[in-house]
Amino acid sequence: MKIELKERIQNELQGKEPQKIKELILDNCTASSITGLSSDFESLETFKLIDAGLTSLKGFPKLTNLKKVKIKPNSIIFNNLIIYFQIY
Repeated sequence: MKIELKERIQNELQGKEPQKIKELILDNCTASSITGLSSDFESLETFKLIDAGLTSLKGFPKLTNLKKVKIKPNSIIFNNLIIYFQIY
């Protein structure tokens, strides 16, 4: 059973403050949109989300230090079209 994205982010924090996290690897969790990620992750440089079933980037915050994003395979529904994408 896959864990929800928001809960997975809390598990990855391991008691640390979000401002100190530089990398989040969140593969194989469940999410149709981005939940649990906020602009509090101001030091985040790497974000990886693979096989989550993502259908929307809604909720993805502005993260000015973010350098690497890997999101695949997920699909976004836009104007009733399903768009499959990979971001590296």
